[in-house]
Amino acid sequence: LTERIALDEQIIVMERRIEEYIEQARVDEGRRMDLLRIADELRGRVAALEAELLSNREKFEAALANANAQTEQERNRNAMLERRLRDTEAQVEHERQRTNDV
Repeated sequence: LTERIALDEQIIVMERRIEEYIEQARVDEGRRMDLLRIADELRGRVAALEAELLSNREKFEAALANANAQTEQERNRNAMLERRLRDTEAQVEHERQRTNDV
């Protein structure tokens, strides 16, 4: 009878442990599901940031190309103005020479 009582007590202790393990497994599964949800959210955020980065890169490259084109236009305009200035200076010098000759 004493053996039977000791065995029953061991069975009760083991059943409690099994229940604790099952509960811990449920908690672990809940944590795992939370982590999977968080990982999905992070993947979504990363995808959104990658899309924003690509968009910003495209905008930057377009702005840079535009700035380069404007710079080239300004160089051409400056070169034209310098040619006009030299032509005007040459005309002034020519008129000065003519005036001195008279």
